[in-house]
Amino acid sequence: MAQRNYYQILGITRDASDKEIKRAYRELARRYHPDLNPGDEEAENRFKEINEAYEVLSDPDKRSRYDQMGPFWQRSSGGNGFNWTRWSSTPSNTDHRNRNWHMPYEEANGSGGIFSDFLGTLFGDTSSRARNDSRARKKPIHGSDLEVDINITLEEAYEGTIRKITSSETGRDFNAQIPRGARSGTKVRFAAQGKRGFAGGERGDLYVIIHVEPHHLFERNGDDLHMDLRLDLYTAVLGGDVRIPTLGGDVMLRIRSGTQSGQLIRLSQKGMPRLHNTSEYGDLYVRPLIQVPTELNERELDLFKQLRNLRS
Repeated sequence: MAQRNYYQILGITRDASDKEIKRAYRELARRYHPDLNPGDEEAENRFKEINEAYEVLSDPDKRSRYDQMGPFWQRSSGGNGFNWTRWSSTPSNTDHRNRNWHMPYEEANGSGGIFSDFLGTLFGDTSSRARNDSRARKKPIHGSDLEVDINITLEEAYEGTIRKITSSETGRDFNAQIPRGARSGTKVRFAAQGKRGFAGGERGDLYVIIHVEPHHLFERNGDDLHMDLRLDLYTAVLGGDVRIPTLGGDVMLRIRSGTQSGQLIRLSQKGMPRLHNTSEYGDLYVRPLIQVPTELNERELDLFKQLRNLRS
């Protein structure tokens, strides 16, 4: 893995910016995260490669040395190539490594021998030191976020409500406070209720996505409400007061004489509370639908005829 091309591991070009490096790392780290691939040894190894590549390429100094030296970037000495000082053959009675230099190949290549040390330094040690480096390379990774959908009524969106939610990660119940004025698509964030992190990283968050159910009487448009009002002909012609429902309670609506069917009547501040300022409300628009009387008797029909004649 030490001789792998770090740019290829992250799937980026050699002139990639710091932002592109970080974005590529995050996408790959999430894809091959051990928590998302339990028991997958290949994914775990890929995850280690990704972290190793990111550790080098995210550090300007390490990246510069890597670009110059390639897989031997860790062996460079002041940018002048490999440091051969410790491998000098100058005799010394106190340096056991120089004495080992004259040992037969088989002995020198054994545990602790000069040949083994030399190759380990030049090409990278794959024993305990490599395992220690691998552990040291692990960086805390923030846990993934979770989403859960819930349905609420229009009345609950008007008043605000509470939903008990069981976290699939922690197994604990908690009360999700749904704010007044919530709309379909509103996301409510609950910190640290998502998936657990890796290597000490913080838990992700849980997002509750709101869906407001259709209402039998009111139609919502943003923070405004619309409703139809069946209005008798006589009140439409003569005018009068009509009691109508709102989400905040019944109110009296003054109908002007000569009101036309389909004409919108606006009631200020009788709509939904505004999500980010619940002291303000949208409006309620009432649309009268004038009902023509049926099954008229002879006397009533005669009066309508007289009215028609008067109007003509």
